[in-house]
Order: sequence, then structure tokens, then C-alpha cells
Amino acid sequence: MSSFDFVACVVGAGAVGLACGFALSRLGLDVVVVERERAIGQGISSRNSEVVVTAPFERAMVRADGGFGVEAGGQAATRFTARLLVIAAGLGAQACASRIEGFALSLIPRLHYGEGMYFRLNGRAPFEPLIYPLPIPGALGTHYRKDLGGQAVFWARSQFRRPRGLQRGPRTRHEL
Repeated sequence: MSSFDFVACVVGAGAVGLACGFALSRLGLDVVVVERERAIGQGISSRNSEVVVTAPFERAMVRADGGFGVEAGGQAATRFTARLLVIAAGLGAQACASRIEGFALSLIPRLHYGEGMYFRLNGRAPFEPLIYPLPIPGALGTHYRKDLGGQAVFWARSQFRRPRGLQRGPRTRHEL
């Protein structure tokens, strides 16, 4: 049996990456989380629904024993091995996955840009629990949550964008 520095390496320290790292560590696994930004949650997680080791992922290699050799940290890169590699790098996930030597590029899903529209309700939030209706094709449907400040937030819609020349959608309920 092979020996690894870590059982799992999670690339990305946003909400999803930290949740993955936490879940894996709760299973008793040795986990390292690497992040390209100076602080956690600075990428997509800083721009979403507020669900909230600084070392950029450089590359990885599939090892003969099924694990991964990982290089992270920029110019003074650190090298380590991991049995599992979790890519949770938000909009950078495809780029990270393409830097895994020995991993088939055909297995990397296409990147889709999407933008959600949220509205905040002035005044007291009408109710406490999160509300997520049954999904509709291509979306979650209108849903409700409270932000970290306790203000009511409603999600109205989302739309997919083309990678180049992204334009913002309507910003007000009248434009919607």
C-alpha cells in the first residue's frame, strides 16, 4: 500500500471547498485545503448568497498508485501527495482540472457562466426558515433566505452568460 502526505487535498477555500474539507476531516481523514487568494472565501463565495493556507494550486500529477502528486504555493511551491483530490475552485475549476497531468481533458465539464438576481426586502424579515421550492428546469425557482444581517433576500431568477463580453442583467424589479 502506498503512503501519502495527506489522504485528501481540496483545491479552493470557498464555501464548497471548506465544506468538503470539513466533511472529509470529520471522517477522520488528513486533509489539506489550498487557496490562491490571501484569505478564504474571496472568490465566488464572496459573491454568492453569503454562505460563507494561502497557497495557489499549480498542478497535479496522477500517480501510478492512484493518488496524486500536488504542487501548490506559487514560486516557492510546496509538493505533497494525496490519495484524493477535490477540485472546488469555483470558476477556476476547469483550469485547475486541466493542470492535472494524466487526467483526461475529455472528462472536464464545460464551464457555464450564470448570474443570479437577488432582491432585499426593506424592514423586518417576514419569516425565519429558508424557503427553497421544487426546482424548475435550469434553476431552483424563486427562493427566500435571510442574509448575515437578518435582512430578507429573495432570488428572482438566473441567466446563463457567454464567457466573453459578459453584460449585467436587469438590476431592478422594473427592469425584470
